[in-house]
Amino acid sequence: MCFDIFQCRHLTIALGMILSLVKSFGAAISSALLAMPPVGVDLEAEQRLERCSLCYQELKKVSDSLKSLTRQGEVGRLALELTLFLQDIFQLSSV
Repeated sequence: MCFDIFQCRHLTIALGMILSLVKSFGAAISSALLAMPPVGVDLEAEQRLERCSLCYQELKKVSDSLKSLTRQGEVGRLALELTLFLQDIFQLSSV
């Protein structure tokens, strides 16, 4: 919930940025989480999986916070759009 114009502006910017990141990297996060474990020693694949797992966990936290924001103007629109993108990622990653 926005209490003043500055808080609404900060929420709009933050949600817009997270949405841009999810649009750009959501498929990469999902595919890394669904990938078969590397055969042998593949440090890059292990690091990528670790980073993607951390991103996934943090996006879950963001998703839990979005429910209270979906009723307010521009903030609500961005929160709803982000919720839909995150649902896609969560569904793809749980297959």
